[in-house]
Amino acid sequence: MSRRYVPLKEKGNTKVSENKGHTLVRLYRTYVVKFSDSVIILNTGGYRTVTTKDRMNQTSKEYFLDYSVYQVKGVWYVEYRGQVYPFVKNILTLRRCRTAITDSLKKEILDCYRKGELVSQIAKRLGVSVATIYRKINERGWINVKSATTGEYYKP
Repeated sequence: MSRRYVPLKEKGNTKVSENKGHTLVRLYRTYVVKFSDSVIILNTGGYRTVTTKDRMNQTSKEYFLDYSVYQVKGVWYVEYRGQVYPFVKNILTLRRCRTAITDSLKKEILDCYRKGELVSQIAKRLGVSVATIYRKINERGWINVKSATTGEYYKP
């Protein structure tokens, strides 16, 4: 029997809020993820637990942040944009680069969609992140998109 997916905002021990351009994800008393357009801050609060790692990874998936937290032999790592960073201290800061979505890039994205390309294929071919495409498309209402993690096609 598989477990039902529960969004972050519905988890009893987790709260999601916004403050001065940052989205904050709190697990108990620790803000385990804080992010904006320019930065992602991951914070274990000293609690390197399965739940902490789960909330960090779920935040990445729900908000299309493109990082993954994992551990090997008790050592935590973060993979972000093809680079692996050891999670040595309790806090790790990742810099986000913003890609401008111009009208010509928007046209190219929509043309790729109409040809039936997957979002990941479009991102790779255009040299932008999947998160950038989803975020900009959702912000501007070009197309409604369900999930970056499932590899679904855009829904017109």
